[in-house]
Amino acid sequence: GKMAEEFAFRGLGEYIPVKELSHWQAGDIMSMKGHVWIVVGMCEDGSVLLLHSGPPGVSFCGTQLEDGSKSEAVLLAEEVMETYYTEWYQRYPECARPFYYLAESSAMRWDRQVLNDEEGIAEKSAEEIISLLFNKHEE
Repeated sequence: GKMAEEFAFRGLGEYIPVKELSHWQAGDIMSMKGHVWIVVGMCEDGSVLLLHSGPPGVSFCGTQLEDGSKSEAVLLAEEVMETYYTEWYQRYPECARPFYYLAESSAMRWDRQVLNDEEGIAEKSAEEIISLLFNKHEE
């Protein structure tokens, strides 16, 4: 649960305690008791698209809204998994992660001298990140 703090201690970036977080950036390393995950991007409704590794493996997931309802990030995660990882999604269709992933996780935000971000990836939305990752270009 202290991985974000440990990475910051090692000089990789800034540690941001959970109580100070209100905006998540692509690349943030998040940690809470029992979980470490990576922010892919934030959606307009405040939900977060993330990469999460756990049994049975790595997948795109989205945080639910505070009331437990399906968010933009969950819908985007389902779309990505169904489109690009069809067999995996058929076996493991659950792409939602509880809101407490945001409410209980601290962050390590990369120092831009350690991890350069010339393209401004950290400020892009989850949808923009997915477009970049999967070469989806608007026509």
